[in-house]
Amino acid sequence: MSDDTAHVQLAYASLLRRKRLYSGVILAVFVMLMVAGFNIANDRNAGGFWTGLPSLFDFPLDVFADTVPKISQLPGHLLRFFPVLIETINIAAVSTLIGVAFAVVLALFSTHGLAPWPRMIPVFRRLMDAMRALPEIVIALVLIFVLGGGPVPAMIAIALHTAGALGKLFSEVNENADLKPVEGLASVGANWLQRMWLGVLPQVVPNYFSYALLRFEINIRASSILGFVGAGGLGYELKNAISWGLGKYDEAAAIFILLFVTIVVVDQISSLLRNRLTIMDGLRGTTRSTRISVQRFMQHKRLSSLVYPCAAAVYLGYIFFAFDLPGLAERARWENAQVLIRDSWSHKTHITRDNRTGNITAAIEGERKGLYPDEALPDWVTRAGRATEVDLGDGHTVTFLANNALTYEVPDFGTITTSVEGREVVTNLGDTPPDWVSVSSTRLAITTDRGRVSLTRNRTEVFRYFPGWELFFFTFESPYYGQSIFSILFGSRIDPVIPNISGAWRDFWGNEMWRHSDVAWAIGETILMAFLGTFGAALIALPLGFLSARRFSSIWSVRFALRRLFDFLRGVDGLIWTIALSRPFGPGPLTGALAILLTDIGNFGKLFREALENVETSQIDGVKATGANRFQVFRFGVIPQVAPVLMSQVLYSLESNVRSATIIGAISGGGIGLLLTQAIITQKDWEEVTYYILLIILMVSVMDSVSSKLRRLLIDGKTKVK
Repeated sequence: MSDDTAHVQLAYASLLRRKRLYSGVILAVFVMLMVAGFNIANDRNAGGFWTGLPSLFDFPLDVFADTVPKISQLPGHLLRFFPVLIETINIAAVSTLIGVAFAVVLALFSTHGLAPWPRMIPVFRRLMDAMRALPEIVIALVLIFVLGGGPVPAMIAIALHTAGALGKLFSEVNENADLKPVEGLASVGANWLQRMWLGVLPQVVPNYFSYALLRFEINIRASSILGFVGAGGLGYELKNAISWGLGKYDEAAAIFILLFVTIVVVDQISSLLRNRLTIMDGLRGTTRSTRISVQRFMQHKRLSSLVYPCAAAVYLGYIFFAFDLPGLAERARWENAQVLIRDSWSHKTHITRDNRTGNITAAIEGERKGLYPDEALPDWVTRAGRATEVDLGDGHTVTFLANNALTYEVPDFGTITTSVEGREVVTNLGDTPPDWVSVSSTRLAITTDRGRVSLTRNRTEVFRYFPGWELFFFTFESPYYGQSIFSILFGSRIDPVIPNISGAWRDFWGNEMWRHSDVAWAIGETILMAFLGTFGAALIALPLGFLSARRFSSIWSVRFALRRLFDFLRGVDGLIWTIALSRPFGPGPLTGALAILLTDIGNFGKLFREALENVETSQIDGVKATGANRFQVFRFGVIPQVAPVLMSQVLYSLESNVRSATIIGAISGGGIGLLLTQAIITQKDWEEVTYYILLIILMVSVMDSVSSKLRRLLIDGKTKVK
């Protein structure tokens, strides 16, 4: 053996040892992360995993026990909830239709070589990222505040998310389109719209349609979840039935059945339609039968280009009246929209008088934690004897008077005088107050562009808007409040017992108004739910995938049972899993992780089985020829072939599950979804809602970016930056 050969062998052996070492270290780190993550989720859950495990089937057994004696009523319940099911399907269908229309435009505007304004491509891509990153439940909850409950908020929320999600997929399809037809149309003077309509869309429509069908399946589930927070559909009815408890579980069972059957049927129909779209790709022969098939296909395609748009227009007309869109303007609470927009970028300082004691206090957002120290008042509040004057700016002045009276000087209107006489609120406005004043016998509310005044028997309150998020970094109690960044970083010690940077971080992290530490934990819980659910499902689905694959499992009954198990786990919506798991384990991140895990076992089981059945036999035969046992054949002959594909699917699901964890957290009581839901329900501090929404967009965008780069690394062997 030559020295060169020996050197190569030694180098190869060293490389192999390092690879095994790195693989072992990565595996050990992964196991530690899974174990530590499980323990953290278990500790932060309302109920423990091991203590709740014996009660795992209590909820389904209660539903079963409540339903069996009333089994004769089940058909009636199915018929009663069927119209609500139609509403749920309509929400998903019209959202998909509208979302696809916007996605096509966004995709064309964000594709190199096709966009009419190339410099705007990054803008449209970031817009799609934001639309895709924001979970539907966030948009729906905000819209419910403005538009009220019903299907319209859900429709808009799902359509916006669909446009962002499909826009990215459509743009990737566009990048693979042949540009020769576009160039040919441009040479004869066709404008941009004609080039897209005749040169691009005929190439990409089959893929568009396939993705749209897949999205429709997802939107069926989304519409059910949004109904659970008041956006109509089956989810709303399911929430009512479950909240009632025993006695209504037979209705919950009927809704479960309708949801499960609908999701399975839609899944099967859309799968058949997607498969049909790929049939014509195989028509590459020159036989007469093939040419006839192509001719028939083209005739059908020309007919469809007329029929489908007309059908879509008729359907949208039906939705226009079915969802009562003409009455939306009357139902909408536009004053709530003004409050939402104003509060999102500003804060309110409340000046409050206790009408029983006469004490006057000032507080940011009216919260005790934002109370001005030592009853100090802002410089725009002046005390003069028993009267207190509040200057709202631009000539608007409110004066607190003795005997629980006040006056409000409104430019171009006059002086509003009000007081509490006995148990009633009395004003000088007469029987026809202006529309910006609300008066009853117990309450007066005045809302202008300068602020708001409220008077009841017990309290008089005035608040004034100021730009910015006050007390975001430090509260009044912190010695660092009002200090500049320069003085904190480079100035003398502000707090004599602690360095400036350490003290500033302590007070920022422990800020009682904005609760930064709690928010960080909530984001961590959301990512933890997605991580545990996704990778836990992958670990369970991999061996089940081998047992369900025809090539690796010879027992037909086992394969059949596992495939039906995958269908069941995939068909039951994550909302249902969350509800069922909340009973034994209580609300919290562990419940959310388990709900994601069960759903993803069904998804991964199907994907892994298909990948395993398509592996090459040559590598397997080569490993067998060395005398390897069955485990070694799997380890060295099968896993290396499918690992990149499987990891790519797992990482893609991870970024999707981060959004799902936000939604599940809002329902099961964990993560940033819970904080967001609480902030929206209080309908008071919309700047906190904006803060949480920005963090959710940032969190999902970062996860998307990391996951995409890892997927490209697995598939291409290197990362690419667009």
